[in-house]
Amino acid sequence: MIKILENCKKGGYYKSLNISQEFINKELSRITSKKKLIDDIKLQRDKIFAHEDSNNEGIVNDITLDETEELFDLCQNIIFHIYTEVFDTHYEFEMGNSAHSNLRHVLNALDEIEKQRKTERTKLVEELIRKSNEK
Repeated sequence: MIKILENCKKGGYYKSLNISQEFINKELSRITSKKKLIDDIKLQRDKIFAHEDSNNEGIVNDITLDETEELFDLCQNIIFHIYTEVFDTHYEFEMGNSAHSNLRHVLNALDEIEKQRKTERTKLVEELIRKSNEK
């Protein structure tokens, strides 16, 4: 996103798109404010997920799903805004098979499994209580 925005600045490769310089500077500032989070995600990608380094004890692993979703939303909003300025229309993002929708699906499935387990445990305890009261 940074490269896209930098290239949309006056003098950049995409300068002819005439994207608002105020918008570009504001979004670059927002991205810069998330630098530590972005660096932590990149580090995890490079050292844990892509290469499975054995010496990864010092790698920060406290990134929340809310923080990740916030980055997705930031990028999506930038793309929406640029699309709107360039084409004078809005764009419907198809999130059907994206990391964002896949993550949401996994979280919903985990919530459903937890509800199901809780219901099963409750039934089991109720059955045990009922049987102990019959004796």
